Amino acid sequence: MAMTIAEFFGIEDRVEDCRKEVQAKEVALERSPYKAEIIRKDGERRIYPCRSSQKKVAIKEILLFVKSIEEATGEKVAWRFKGEKVFHFSQQTFNEVSSKTSIKGKMKKFLNAFFDLED
Repeated sequence: MAMTIAEFFGIEDRVEDCRKEVQAKEVALERSPYKAEIIRKDGERRIYPCRSSQKKVAIKEILLFVKSIEEATGEKVAWRFKGEKVFHFSQQTFNEVSSKTSIKGKMKKFLNAFFDLED
């Protein structure tokens, strides 16, 4: 079995321990296209390969991993999916808003300004 550099030198690596703990709970069915880039407060960057091929499940997995890192290290982290430009901080809720929902919500607000509509 392969050893990490930290294991070889006997150094405790909390992030690696969190990764092993989270991935032990998930079942690997196939190779996932989703990878998350996680940045710690000291500037250290890690890549976390998700085990799910569905984005919603991958988000839940990443949030669980971020939560375990924050509990182990006591500091906040930023994360994003590889290829995206937006970083998410800590365990904030991750909501994808479709353009349909956004337009519908804006239209409701506009109409509510002039008419008393029921929801």
